[in-house]
Amino acid sequence: LTSGAIWLQNRLRREQRELVQRFVQCTEAQEPVALQCLSQNAWRLDAAVDDYYSSPAKYDERLSVDTRKVAALFNSYRSQDDPDRINPTGVCRLLDDLRIDPVSLTALVLAWKLQAGVQGEFSRAEFVTGLGRLGADSLDKLRSRLAQTERALAQDVGQLRDLHAFTFDFARESRDSKVLRAWPSLIDDFVDFLKSKLIE
Repeated sequence: LTSGAIWLQNRLRREQRELVQRFVQCTEAQEPVALQCLSQNAWRLDAAVDDYYSSPAKYDERLSVDTRKVAALFNSYRSQDDPDRINPTGVCRLLDDLRIDPVSLTALVLAWKLQAGVQGEFSRAEFVTGLGRLGADSLDKLRSRLAQTERALAQDVGQLRDLHAFTFDFARESRDSKVLRAWPSLIDDFVDFLKSKLIE
């Protein structure tokens, strides 16, 4: 921690220190990032986590992306027929390279974070914008950010609601898609999460 961050940490109320620790546990961010993000979001944990994951580069310079690397990554999976789209074959190769099961929650999280409009495809804009938001310009970074995002779902009801809403619309788009296999698991996770929040 910098001397300024240490001074600020010492000036925090007990509740704020606990929020910093919860933020760090949820996001695996450093404490100075947690302090900055929480203070900019009125010390509301849900809002801070949402903000952190929706604009990671704003809080951590290490998350800024090299747009040339993102473009090269897109190009390595894009369709030969439509150079502005990754088709289902390319998506399967991407998931395989990421070591993600196509019917897993992680695959759904990827589609959600890229705000995919069509199942089994990513447009250039979705891919580039989504990876920028995630702060990922390589497969390793993308794998890491997806794992962080998935872990955060257990802590953040707002993110879980967003994923739930996205999944509902995404699943309606095609009744025979593999994403429907992840749907029961997602509902179970959502119900368990809500139950745990009600018990607290």
